[in-house]
Amino acid sequence: MDRTGDGRLYCTQPEYPETWVRFKDRGYPFKLRREIEPLTTDQQMLPVILPYVVEWNVTGLDGEPVALPTGEREAALLDNVDEIVASWLVRAFFEHRGALIRPRPNSSPPSTSM
Repeated sequence: MDRTGDGRLYCTQPEYPETWVRFKDRGYPFKLRREIEPLTTDQQMLPVILPYVVEWNVTGLDGEPVALPTGEREAALLDNVDEIVASWLVRAFFEHRGALIRPRPNSSPPSTSM
């Protein structure tokens, strides 16, 4: 998945070069780990993941853009989307979330004065 400077993750599937998603940069509760851990399918994970999507460019099988609603988001939102794209969306979420929880390098070295 390609990440751009504006936080977009682009789909690397050659059939979908214009497909991208941008997730929230913060506000992931610790309980999310417990919610996601027992889930085993994309169908189960999508309702948990979709509230963290800020914007996207996703096209349905009919070639029409899939609008991202501001309210409740169900997995059915992706019913007319290629299965490859729905699965990519789940992987992109885990990549993004993993990058957020990894330790970040310090911008300045530790102080050595006493």
